[in-house]
Amino acid sequence: MNVLMITPMVDEQDSLLGFITGWINSLARKVENLNVITLKYNMETELLDNVTVYDLGEGSKIIKYVYFSLIVLKLVNKKMVDAAFCHMYPVFAFMVYPWAKLFKVPIVQWYCHGHVDLKLKIMCHLVDKIVTASPESCRIKSDKVVVIGHGIDTDMFKPNEGRTIRLM
Repeated sequence: MNVLMITPMVDEQDSLLGFITGWINSLARKVENLNVITLKYNMETELLDNVTVYDLGEGSKIIKYVYFSLIVLKLVNKKMVDAAFCHMYPVFAFMVYPWAKLFKVPIVQWYCHGHVDLKLKIMCHLVDKIVTASPESCRIKSDKVVVIGHGIDTDMFKPNEGRTIRLM
């Protein structure tokens, strides 16, 4: 299987989104090829050999969308996309939707934000599935929503040995 992943950032050093590198490498172990389109890429990030990253870089939103579309069309033409996985932003689903539907590629959206707005409602109609961490993380009523948990790497994120955590 060949997967296209769209995510805001690929940088294992980032304090907020550094975890996504673990997701990328875990997914890459389960697929033949993982193509990642991102808004920002730290080239020092360690990724598996079957991962290719496309950095949309600097420029206007129009230039980024044209570049994004050219990448997706190239990948689809080479039969390198069997599924698209959009991480976080509903706008990623909007961007890939025309090409995915044209070439019958299913879209899965990760959404983990309690806020329900017009973008989420539209995105829900465009994608095939929405995966989320908890029912509170995606408060839209749809059979497309699948709760899968947070996917936290407990080897990486755990309390220090002997440390007591006091809740109250």
